[in-house]
Formats: sequence, structure tokens, C-alpha cells
Amino acid sequence: MKSSRLFDEIKEYMADIEQWLENFFDLPAMNWHHILVVIISAFFAICIICVLWFTIQKFFTQKGRESRFLRNRIFIGLVLACFGGGVLVYFYGFDYSGTSKNVMTLLLRSVLSSFEMFLSKSNLIGVADNCKDNQVYMMVFAILHASAVALSTSFVVACFEKRIKDWCKFVKWTWGGQNDKIHVFWGLNERSYMLARDLSKNSCNKVRIVFIDFPDNSNENNKSKSFSGLMGLLSFKSKVAWAIDGINYILFSSLSRPSEITDKNKDFFDELGLMKLKRILSNSKECHHFIFTDNESSNLKAAVNMLETSQFDDNTTIYCTARKTRLARLIEEKYVGRLKIVDDSRVAVNSLRRGEVEHSYPIDYVTIDSERAIVESRFTALIIGFGTTGQDALRFLYEFSAFPNCEGRKSPVKIHVVDNQMDEIRGDFMREVPAMEFLEGKNREIELHHMDIGSKGFFELQKAIIKQLNYVIIATGDDERNIEVASSLLEMANQYKDIGLQQFRVFVRLYNEENREKFDSAIDVYKSFSLSLSYFGSTRSLYTKEIIIDDNIKNESEEFHKSYCEANKGEKYVSIEHRLENERQNPNVGPLYAYRSLERKNFQNKANRMHVYTKIKLMGMTMNSNTIVLPKWEKEFGLDRCNMDKIWTAKLINASICEHLRWNASHQMMGYVTMTDEVRKQTIGTCNIRKKQHNCIIAWEELDKQTQSYDYYVVRTSVYFYFKGITKVELK
Repeated sequence: MKSSRLFDEIKEYMADIEQWLENFFDLPAMNWHHILVVIISAFFAICIICVLWFTIQKFFTQKGRESRFLRNRIFIGLVLACFGGGVLVYFYGFDYSGTSKNVMTLLLRSVLSSFEMFLSKSNLIGVADNCKDNQVYMMVFAILHASAVALSTSFVVACFEKRIKDWCKFVKWTWGGQNDKIHVFWGLNERSYMLARDLSKNSCNKVRIVFIDFPDNSNENNKSKSFSGLMGLLSFKSKVAWAIDGINYILFSSLSRPSEITDKNKDFFDELGLMKLKRILSNSKECHHFIFTDNESSNLKAAVNMLETSQFDDNTTIYCTARKTRLARLIEEKYVGRLKIVDDSRVAVNSLRRGEVEHSYPIDYVTIDSERAIVESRFTALIIGFGTTGQDALRFLYEFSAFPNCEGRKSPVKIHVVDNQMDEIRGDFMREVPAMEFLEGKNREIELHHMDIGSKGFFELQKAIIKQLNYVIIATGDDERNIEVASSLLEMANQYKDIGLQQFRVFVRLYNEENREKFDSAIDVYKSFSLSLSYFGSTRSLYTKEIIIDDNIKNESEEFHKSYCEANKGEKYVSIEHRLENERQNPNVGPLYAYRSLERKNFQNKANRMHVYTKIKLMGMTMNSNTIVLPKWEKEFGLDRCNMDKIWTAKLINASICEHLRWNASHQMMGYVTMTDEVRKQTIGTCNIRKKQHNCIIAWEELDKQTQSYDYYVVRTSVYFYFKGITKVELK
């Protein structure tokens, strides 16, 4: 008969607890069997305590990732506790015959048997007979084995849970009620994650999202066959699962990239191995596709491949990340309404235009005489990095720094731009902006410098302009480099600027979300020195439902246009669709130029909306202002003979001059120049879209009263728009 020596000893100890404790903790008499029992028991107790602690924490934490993290820790604690209990039970059960005389053998047998519990295997046949005859021992034995099987089963179910859920979603999205909208993200990257999360968070209904994972390059499959490739792939998949956790999605894998499809006659989805996606799309009223990979050329090609097939209907809209080059704009114009180019740089700079970043308007960094609505100081800016962001930053600063001085002319402006590849970039930019021929130069408003930011020339430039410097934008393409340059400039400003730190700020482009905390730390440090540092253009702030899908800038510009019609009685509001149709009916322009003409006007509506703050601050107006009277513009005399306070009239006129200066600068940065006499003879109206020339890009005083009224009515609308519903506004 097999009999466990340890189990018999325990039964004897139980008869006399005090004597047992005295013998058990009598260290000199202690043997290795007892020491291991104490260690395993302590391990089991610690695991149980941890499980209880994490369980309590789970009930007091918010739902979300933290809760799921605690759930995982509770699961691990239960597994370890079950394993420790199994080792302890088998340690007693195997302590007989030859095993009891070799503690290492006893421990190894117990550990192996405890592992086997999780595979639904029991070594009860090897347990001592006196243990099997004891009811308490067998109850503990059964509970531990049942717990181990339950934990193993739950782990297996969890591993296949996503596949099961995806299959159920696929059936529901394909054969259930018709989907109102489906959102498909081609490629797994930070941009897609950010937009998908924001879309899920800010939508009224539970949005349906599909992610398509496709290989980054042709040899990815080969790389993944190596051990390092497999480990990297597992790490990548874990990161993806964590990034899109909590979103209502299905994840499909594509055989190749959509940009690699060349045969238009073949089934697009069949070629990619995405027939399930095809079924889901066919059951959807509206489809939104997002191609946000880092390869912009591949993005455009993929978008064109999709739109060229007959399998993407008119209910499909494709959002594609790419720089709005001439080619990209032409492609967007060809598929107008179905393809929307998302230009990271332009959207990033728009966050400055809209005032989403604190104190991002140039008007905050100049000296204003609000009694006359003029600017009395020079605006000096520095742009470091003349890539895509730097070029859009120049357009923004040149347009929004156009202020009137006491003579009714443009106040002094100086914008320095630095890049170590300026000579290669300069030609392309000047082709896009012909007016640069008259704006760029050492003694002109814009100066382009070919120099490295680590060079002596750059240091000398900083030192020469630091006392007058108001506004800095840094966009080198590298976060670490950006913050280093920003730190250097802030330290120099602290050293050399005796006064005027309140009119100085550095704006840094944040490219990678992982560096957000570093930037926040730098901002906090410099804030204590009264030095202002801000970042803009982060992926989290750019890729949102409001900006990408809802196009909030477009909606705001339409609200401004409606206010323009309200503020100027007699103007009838016409929707964008009808305005485009009206442009197309113009016999002097073709369909393409009609679209471009409307785009130019819509761009001015957007700019006017974003310029409202500048006009209001220039005029020194606040929310506490009394009743505001806005006179009507007389066709022949303007505001000169209106029966109004002369100071208020002068403010309105100077604000109108500011608007005209802004409009001039905006058109120059869009590629327009002043109309020549030769082109004027060929043009009906004031603008020649084909030649990109405009008759009104001249000084304010050279305009006739009728044309000046357009600038005034923008000012009138800005005041009306800003104070509507807050302060009483009278339209005379």
C-alpha cells in the first residue's frame, strides 16, 4: 500500500497544533521537505493576495484600457496561484517510497504534474493511497484541477474570441440590415488609428470600421520567415491589437497592396483576396476609404486604381494622404467629389490659421493702436525648414501679417526662411508663387537663406534678428532636431531680448505622437522663464472626424458666407453646389476653370472666417462692447459721408484696408499676380483664371469705391459674425 509520509506527519501535527508549530518552526530540526512546503505555500498565498488586490482595483478603476490591463493581471495571478497550489498538492501526494528520500525528484515530479493540470491531465494514479482516502485532500485536488482546466479553456477561447467576433460581425454586416456607412482603412499606421478612435468616440451611432493589413514591400514575406522576422511580426501584431482595441472593427489581410493592381479587367477585390470586404461594401449605402500610408505616391496610385474600377460606386469617397502638388490637384479635380487629398502640412498650418493653438495669430505679436485700428511695429518671423510645412507656414504668415500702418499702407514685415536645401527648393516654390520675384530679397519682405541650422551663418542670422524676432515656426521633419533648435532660440531670446518676451513665441511641428510628453515637459520648463513654446500639427490633433470627414473648415466658411448674405441685405445665399453650377454656365470658362474659380472664392471664404479674430483685435473690440452700428457703404462716397462717429468710421476703413492687404497677400501666395494691360484687354471681369492674374492686386487707394466696398463688407460681416447673438449689432 502506497502511503505518503508527509501526509501522515501533517495528520499527526493537526492533532496537536501547538506541538506542530513548535516542531515545524524549530529551524535546527527543519528538513528540506518542510522548507519547500513553506516556500510553495508562501508563493501560493502571495498569488492569492495579488489576485484579491487586483480584483478590488478593477472595481474602482474606470472602464477602458486600465480595466483590461488589470483583468490580464488577475488572470496571470490566478494561473500562478493554481500552479502553486498544484505543486503543493502533488508535493504531499508523491512523498512516499523512493521519491520521499530525494527532494529534487519530489519537486520535479510535482512541478511537471502541476503543468499537466492545465492540459486537462491528472496524475491521481501516482498519488499516495492515504491522500486519496482523505476527503479534504481530494476536494482540494479536484478544485485545483477544475480551475486549471477552466483557465486553459478561457485562454483558448480568448485566443479565438476575435476570430469568432469578426465572423459574427461579417455575417451581420453582410446579411443583416443595410449599413448606413462603412469606413475602410487601407494600411495599419498611426494616422489610421487616430482617426478610427476619434471616429468611434465622436459618432452618434456605433460606427463600422474595417482595417486592411497589406505588406509594406515585396520581400516582407521572406523577412517574416526568419526568427527575428517572426518575433518582430508578433510584436507588431500586439501593438496593432493594442492600438485599435475598443473599436468596432474587422481586420482583413490583403495579398498585396492596392497600388500594385495593374489589370483593370480583373476583379479588384479578388486580386487582393478581399471578397469578404466586397460583400460588406455591397451592403452599404455610403463607403469611406482612407489611404494614409507614408508612401504618398503609392497612396495616389491606390486611390486611382480604386476609382478606375467599376466596383467603387458614386457612394464612395476616398481620402488619400498626399502633398497637394500640381499632379495631385489635377487628380483630385478629375475625381472631384469622390477623391479628397489630405495634405498633412496644410492641415497642420490650418491649426495655426484657425487659432487652435494658443496665440497663433501674428496680430498678437505687434503693437496695435486700437483707436485707429493700425499697427505701429514691424512683424519679424523666422521659418526653419522649407519643406511642405515650411512652405505653407510662409503662405500663412505672409497673409496674416498684412496690417495697415498710419499712412494706410502695409506695415513693415520681414520673414526669414532657412533650409539647407534652399537652392533646390527655391525654383519650384517660385514657379508656384511667381510674385516671389518681387517679394524675395535682402531688402524685401521675404528672405530665403540657404544654410544649415548648425552653421555659423545661421548663428549669426539668429543673433542679428533675435531682438526684433516675434514669431518662429520650426519644421525640420525631425522632432528631436526641432526641440533642440527651439531650445537654442528660446535661450538666446532670454539672453538678448531685454524686453518684449510677451511678443515672442516659438511654434514647433510635432511629427510623432510618441514625443508628445517630451514637448509638454519642455513647454512647462520654459513657461517658468516666461518663454513661450507651443507645438502644432500632431497626428492626434490633425486626424479627427471633425477635420478629415466633416471638413469643419468648409462648414465654418459656409457659415461665414451665410452671415455675409445676412449682413448685406440683398445678397441671396447660394449653396456650394449651385455656385459651382453657376460658374459652369459662364461661357468664358470651361468646366475645369469653373471648378478652380469656385475653389479660389471658397478659399477666400475660409480665410475670411479664420481672419475674423485679427480684424476684431485690430479694432480693439471686446465682448463687452456696447451696441455696434455698422453703416452701409455708399457707392460713390464709401463711408466718408456717413453720419457716424469719425473715429469709428476710421476704424472700419483701416480694417477694410487690412482686409484688402490680406486678400492681396493671399492671392500672391496662391500664385496670382497683378493683371497686365495686355491680359486686361482679353479678360471679362477682374480675374483671369487661366493666366492667374487679378486686376485688384493693387494698393487700396487705387481701387474704385465699388471694389473697396467688397473689402468693407467682409469687415462688416466679420463684426456681425463675431458678435451675433452676444452684443447688439445694428446694420444701417
